[in-house]
Amino acid sequence: NPRLALVWATTDKITTKLLYGKAFRAPSFVELFVTSNPLTLGNINLKPETIDTYELALSHQLSSKFLYTANIYRYNIKDFITFVPQVGGAKAQNVGELQGHGVELEADYSPAYNLRLLVNFAYQQATDTKTNAAVGDSPNQEVYARSEWTVASDWHVDSQVTWVGKQKRVAGDTRAALSAYTTVDLTLRKQEVFNGLELALSVRNLFDADVREPS
Repeated sequence: NPRLALVWATTDKITTKLLYGKAFRAPSFVELFVTSNPLTLGNINLKPETIDTYELALSHQLSSKFLYTANIYRYNIKDFITFVPQVGGAKAQNVGELQGHGVELEADYSPAYNLRLLVNFAYQQATDTKTNAAVGDSPNQEVYARSEWTVASDWHVDSQVTWVGKQKRVAGDTRAALSAYTTVDLTLRKQEVFNGLELALSVRNLFDADVREPS
C-alpha cells in the first residue's frame, strides 16, 4: 500500500500537493464463503480489488480569517468485486474495471472571534469501463455547510446543512433513481457544566426530510 506525496510551498500563503496512492480490498467472508444464501453465493477464487489514486491539491490561506482548498483526483479500480447474476443466484466475481474522477472545494471563514463558517462542495463521476455505464448507487454532487457560534462563555450553537444530489441505480436495477434531499441538524452545547462535565442537545434532520440511500 505505497503512498507518495510531493509538497511544494508555492508562496508564503499557498501550498500545492501532488499525491499518489495504491491500495487493495481483500474479499469479505461473505464474498468468499457464503453457500446457504438463496440469493448470493461466495467464490473462494476471488482476488483482492486494487485501486490507484492520483490527486492534485491546492490550499490558500488568503488571510488569517479565510482559508480555501481545492482538490482534483482520479482513481482506477481493477478486479472489482460484485455479485453477478447466474442460474441458482448471483455469485461473487472479479469483473471489469472502474474509473472515477472528481473535485472537492472547501472554504473556511471566521468573520468574528466567536463565529466560524465552513462550506464544502464535492463532485464525482465513476464509470464501468467494460460497459461505459455510470456505476450508480452514489451521488454525483454533495454540499455540506456548517456554522459554529460561541453564544457566551462555554455555550455553543452549531448547525449544519447537508444536500445530497440525485443517486442513479446500478446498471440492470430497474428501480427509480433516488431523489436529492437536504437535512438540517442543530446542536446546543454547554461546556464545563460541573467539574469537566459537558452536555449537548442535538436535533437531527430538523425538517424531517425523506432520506433514502441505495441498498
